[in-house]
Amino acid sequence: MIFDKTPKGRQILVDPQSNLPQRTRILLRCVNGRASADTLVISLTALGDVKSLLRGLLLDGLIERTDKVRRAPAPIDHQAQAPSHAQF
Repeated sequence: MIFDKTPKGRQILVDPQSNLPQRTRILLRCVNGRASADTLVISLTALGDVKSLLRGLLLDGLIERTDKVRRAPAPIDHQAQAPSHAQF
């Protein structure tokens, strides 16, 4: 899983009035859209429960997944959309 900051997450980092806890702020700064969640967990063990911190950032709308699988649109069934000429 890969996360990136949302506009709200970027804004909170530059807001001097933000009351974001220091450990959470450090993690938010490290979220960059390239490092996987596993990499962050391993490299930031000094912050404590990084998975829980990531979950909190996600729930607060400060980060978002960037590796979501984009599904192709469903094929269009042209026969189903064609007007029926049947007489009832």
